[in-house]
Amino acid sequence: LPGSGAGRLVHLDGARALMALWIVYHHLGPKGAPSVFDGIVLRVDVCVEMFALLSGFLMQRSHGRSEFTSPGSLAAFYVRRLFRVLLVTFVGMAWS
Repeated sequence: LPGSGAGRLVHLDGARALMALWIVYHHLGPKGAPSVFDGIVLRVDVCVEMFALLSGFLMQRSHGRSEFTSPGSLAAFYVRRLFRVLLVTFVGMAWS
């Protein structure tokens, strides 16, 4: 599998997954009476920043060594990445 191996930082992948779940819960979780957890759950801005930080670090760690050996490979990476982002954006816009 791509990304699996001795250099993979599974604990950071897990932390990133927890941040993603926290963000999803913030958006889709029940909005009821005030709770003792509101101080934690409502600080989703920290989660978004940590998720972005971990994603960038893990992406650089997994792709930064071997894939970007020439300017053409870097451009190809950004084209693929842009396509993924735009695809999700257009699907979300069509769905809303």
